[in-house]
Amino acid sequence: MQKKNNDVKDKKTWCGLNQPEMKEKDADVVVFGIPFDGGVSYRGGAAEAPEVLRANTKHSTPQTERLHFYNRLNIVDSGDFVGEDRDTLFTEV
Repeated sequence: MQKKNNDVKDKKTWCGLNQPEMKEKDADVVVFGIPFDGGVSYRGGAAEAPEVLRANTKHSTPQTERLHFYNRLNIVDSGDFVGEDRDTLFTEV
């Protein structure tokens, strides 16, 4: 199942390059998260990564530490694919 929160629809996400109104087929980059903790036995937390990454990219600039700029990319965030079974999640992608 695909889930979109407010960060997915925010143009500030992904260093201000997110284009929520753009169709995925027209984008240079399509981002989607798979919040999944099922692969670890006692170190949960990986499932929070997509949400944390989106929040952190609102405060970043579209450049690398060596000043390579990628501000011409059109990014579309497709949200998170959530569910209990990892194999089912990957068939949706």
